[in-house]
Amino acid sequence: MKKDLSKKKENALKAISSLKKALERDWQNDEELRDAVIQRFEFSLETFWKLQKAIFEDEGVILASPKAVFRQMLQAGLLDDKQTEFALKMVDDRNETSHTYNKELAEDIASRIPSYYKFLVDLQ
Repeated sequence: MKKDLSKKKENALKAISSLKKALERDWQNDEELRDAVIQRFEFSLETFWKLQKAIFEDEGVILASPKAVFRQMLQAGLLDDKQTEFALKMVDDRNETSHTYNKELAEDIASRIPSYYKFLVDLQ
């Protein structure tokens, strides 16, 4: 299982690095780049929570969703209440971007992605 965790961590780091590269561009003034930032955010969050899920599973804790993973991180002392609330909002935003498309909503969520990126980096 350790090799699997190593690969999942590598994938999460690559996804977050890809998000960083997109954020370094002038994405706020370009709809296509903004959409790329959103997609890279979605993928970064997906690989991150699945890495955490695998870590917990390695410890015998089975979790089925990103929100369950972040709540378990709180319970394990890896996050505080405020960080957990932030993480759950991040998951809600990811769900909104994954299941609907509305330009105003996309712009609103995209404006929070730099802080989500920092949060994910800080958790590494």
